[in-house]
Amino acid sequence: MTIYLDYQATTPLAPEAAAAMRPWLDDKFANPHSSHRLGREAAAALEVARGEVLRALIVNPVRLERSRETGSGGTTASTYRPGPTRVSTSLDMSGAGRLYFTSGATEAINWALKGALSRLPPERRSVVTLATEHAATLDTFEWLGRMGARVDILPVGPDGLVDLDLAAARITPETGIVAAM
Repeated sequence: MTIYLDYQATTPLAPEAAAAMRPWLDDKFANPHSSHRLGREAAAALEVARGEVLRALIVNPVRLERSRETGSGGTTASTYRPGPTRVSTSLDMSGAGRLYFTSGATEAINWALKGALSRLPPERRSVVTLATEHAATLDTFEWLGRMGARVDILPVGPDGLVDLDLAAARITPETGIVAAM
């Protein structure tokens, strides 16, 4: 029996997702940007999936509520639990924007940060992150610096936490991006 504990790195595919994908992996594989019949079918399936995910996010979003608990020795810890969710009674997705699928977190991080920087006015091109961020974020911040952004990487203490007073001092009206896990 194998017990896998690194769900942050990758997560096993849910059986329901595997079953839904099986036809597209075995017989119906095609480039959804192709104009042939299989390509058009793949494009249609992708749009159906996009709509289903958007509906799940909009109709029944998961909201996490923070609580602070004091443990032994007087230490406090923040925990996050699912809170009450807002359930929409009507489905108006006209202002929902568009949902994009990426191949993974690294691509999504690059896309989000580079895209956000490209839309910032020159006076808001200051970007702040933490020294403990994932390499994909830190590497992208390095790139943002080469593109002219003013990069500030905040240190963390031995406990892995950022000094909130330091963060408040470094996040200014000129800050256009803050990336922190």
